[in-house]
Amino acid sequence: MKNSAKFAVAIHTLLIFAMDEKTSGRDKLSSRHAALSVNTNPVVIRRILGLLKKSGLVIVNPGSNGAVLTRKPREISLRDIYLAVKREEDSIFKLHEKNSPTCPIGSKINIVLRKKLTRVEKNMENDLAEIYLSDIINSVVRMGEKNAGNGL
Repeated sequence: MKNSAKFAVAIHTLLIFAMDEKTSGRDKLSSRHAALSVNTNPVVIRRILGLLKKSGLVIVNPGSNGAVLTRKPREISLRDIYLAVKREEDSIFKLHEKNSPTCPIGSKINIVLRKKLTRVEKNMENDLAEIYLSDIINSVVRMGEKNAGNGL
């Protein structure tokens, strides 16, 4: 994902909509509300919501810029979110494209690295498939309870 925080912002945004819907009973929140929590511009949230909508993870109400999850948090994996915001050409590993074609290493290194790093990225995606939005919600809630007990 090219040094991008899109993945983390997408998780954060989905948490806001999932947790607020659960605690307040509201159907929709605005992108402005989410942007305040993420500490970013509402336009960033709307772009992320557009990607999540395209992947079928949320339904967006254009009038209010609000969104609702299309599935329960226990049915949305981090892999689903990662793939929703990852562009096809993005990779977590960027290869150097200007290697010397006459160098015995430079002429072959990208071929070797691409194959190995693609495998690593697929393994990462498989790991993300085992973590659900509900797991993140539960961890956030537990941390809040622990901090409340400390007077924080």
